[in-house]
Amino acid sequence: MSRRFAIAFAFAFVTLAAGLARAADEGNVPEKAVCRACEVRGAGHGEEKVAAHREFEGKTYYFCSKECAEQFDAMPEGYAMRPVPRAAPEATVKTVDDQNFAIGESSERVMLLDFWASWCVPCRKTMPALEKVQEQYGGDRFTVLGVSIDEDKKAFEKFVKKKTFGYPIALDAKEDAAWHAFSVVVIPSMYLIDAEGKIVGEWTGEIDMEEVGREIGELLAMAE
Repeated sequence: MSRRFAIAFAFAFVTLAAGLARAADEGNVPEKAVCRACEVRGAGHGEEKVAAHREFEGKTYYFCSKECAEQFDAMPEGYAMRPVPRAAPEATVKTVDDQNFAIGESSERVMLLDFWASWCVPCRKTMPALEKVQEQYGGDRFTVLGVSIDEDKKAFEKFVKKKTFGYPIALDAKEDAAWHAFSVVVIPSMYLIDAEGKIVGEWTGEIDMEEVGREIGELLAMAE
């Protein structure tokens, strides 16, 4: 599946997995609710008229349009409300400096994992803040790791050559991709992973980087 198609143009999905998301009891559907797809994308508008709903893993999710419901159908794991902390999926990426990073394994370092792409404007806007976070906390105990979901390797390499990053950058693998293991449905998506390999914080869409910085500082302080 095309990464850019799956992330940036999710409205074009035609569900092939209706069995993964069963319709909830029609009699219990509220007139208005927060659209889960919009909420995850960071484009929520509060409660809206319910146009569709789904059940997944014992929870009910509501949507403002048929298109939003179809996004959920395509990858429900990416939209579902998951507990925090929880075990991070395991994946391995190689940085442009030829370093291997194992994600989701116990280590001595806390990691802020950022999924991004060269064509993603909100992703590029978060990069200066990510550099500041790395400058403040980076070292033996913490690192930011930026993983690009670009399918166009030349576009990725061109972007990386034009910009100096203050933290490790990797291009996601085509096979066994980290973004797929994490069920990423919108970028930027960030995951704060502790030294035990557990996700202890996550953010998508329009991200409050001040909040991210505070949570990193608190996590590192607790580990001292």
